[in-house]
Amino acid sequence: MKNNIAITINREFGSGGRLVGEKLAEALNMKFVDKLMLTEAAKLMGVTEEHLKSFDEKAPSVWQVSSVNMGSYHGMSVPYYFYSVTNNDLYITQVNLIEKLAKENSCIFIGRCANVVLEDYPKRVSVFLYADKDFKKRMIEEIYHFTNLKDVDKEIKRIDKERSTYYTNYTGYKWRDPHQYDLMINTSDIGIENTVKLIQSYVKMKYGTI
Repeated sequence: MKNNIAITINREFGSGGRLVGEKLAEALNMKFVDKLMLTEAAKLMGVTEEHLKSFDEKAPSVWQVSSVNMGSYHGMSVPYYFYSVTNNDLYITQVNLIEKLAKENSCIFIGRCANVVLEDYPKRVSVFLYADKDFKKRMIEEIYHFTNLKDVDKEIKRIDKERSTYYTNYTGYKWRDPHQYDLMINTSDIGIENTVKLIQSYVKMKYGTI
């Protein structure tokens, strides 16, 4: 753990966070941790990855909290699997996984409040990526093949709101607060490749040769 480095990347939807993380992991020979969190959490919790997707990076809803507490909703029984695994269960499991993986390897973590989970980690660089609307739309259309521009706008607003609410719910901080990050980068200004280079340069300036 002494020489391991953790890079955490929070990102607006469509800003290229996953792509930046993958390229950075390759450039720095670090472990990339994004969907791996769901895979490992599913194994530990004894459920499917597909089931956990509905909870990933989402704060618990009032309905879910009520269902967990009461075991029913408006008099109807709720299937056991639905309320036996909650957003909070997944969050706690992912916190433990983040801490475990960071001790074992130098890692790049995408989302999931990793910057706060690892705030006392000896070597950590926290990054927030954002972009203008046109750049986001191009990225989303290329990756997810959206054809309706109105749908893209709605998805950007919906997912960014989910991520912001999730972050505040579990950390007590504002998702876009610059005080939470070492770097805040507009990927639409400098592009994906230059964003990777910028983060790479910052890490090397802060911690020396990796």
